[in-house]
Amino acid sequence: MQVKKLTETADLERYVDFARDVYRENSYWVPPDKHHLMALLGGNSGFGPQSNIQPFAVEDGNRILATVAASQTKTTTVTGMKSWATCCSLKLCQIKTPRSRR
Repeated sequence: MQVKKLTETADLERYVDFARDVYRENSYWVPPDKHHLMALLGGNSGFGPQSNIQPFAVEDGNRILATVAASQTKTTTVTGMKSWATCCSLKLCQIKTPRSRR
């Protein structure tokens, strides 16, 4: 098992499609706009140079088990000071495990 930093378009597409696999049997799940999410994860979302997003995937061989994204945004406080807000979001609800056989 390894954590892979995603940078290639094909990897970002697999990241986005992973949620579809996880939630395919949930009739209440509404998939995100794939093109918007690909642009956001690829750094082309229009947030500008003050924002960075880095997606990762936990893989076992060629199979994605979980996804995670880290984001960092440069902000200006009320007092005018510049700072960076950093967030890491692990999507545990997207861990995909084999179904048990009975």
